[in-house]
Amino acid sequence: MKKKLVAAILIFSIISLCSAMQSQTVSTTGWSGAPTVVTIADPNKDATIGEGLVSPRVCISQTFKVLPDHTSLQLDKIAIWEDGSAPTQNPYTLRLVDLGTTDPTYQGGGSQDYAAGTDLWGGAVTFTYSGTATRGAREFDFEGSEEVMLTAGNYYAFELTAPTYVGGIYWYRTANLGTSTYADGAAFVDTESGTPGIRNQLFLNTNGRDFAMAVYLIPEPATIALLAIGGILLRKR
Repeated sequence: MKKKLVAAILIFSIISLCSAMQSQTVSTTGWSGAPTVVTIADPNKDATIGEGLVSPRVCISQTFKVLPDHTSLQLDKIAIWEDGSAPTQNPYTLRLVDLGTTDPTYQGGGSQDYAAGTDLWGGAVTFTYSGTATRGAREFDFEGSEEVMLTAGNYYAFELTAPTYVGGIYWYRTANLGTSTYADGAAFVDTESGTPGIRNQLFLNTNGRDFAMAVYLIPEPATIALLAIGGILLRKR
């Protein structure tokens, strides 16, 4: 009995270390569903320039803010607008970094860079990329412990990283000079020779650009419980 229990614990531990995230292209016309945070509303029209992991980049990222009026604070999925071909190396790693209440962007009065920081997923969320012939929305649908709770009022960086500058995937951004489609974030790149490093804002001054990204949040358990209680009270009335 003890041996079976130990074996079950070991199997559970191994499974829990594996990423349950699902990655797939879901649309070539725009974002699916109703995202909570959107950096470019119409990526099919306005996300026209692809940025890849070419020398010396090993990381590209987009920062975003969870607004205080968001009632949904638990992460469900994140989508990016991308295309590309098979890279020279796999897997890619997704990182989510909590930047606190300080906006690192030039537009927000920050230092225009941020330290790599601590990955909320602990390096456990990876995916294999085989290329996408048609530009579209690739959704990363998180599961279980990957659906982390986010803090209202905080800034976050969603990072796409690779072991070296591998090419392959291209994440699309806005092209217009002097415009920013999203006020609470910007596109960043890592120009260090390795990860972690310093992430620098891709364009400074009035030339802020954004990677096309959509963040989907779901109600936290406490919010769901309150809604359920409210529904019961309304029915009683």
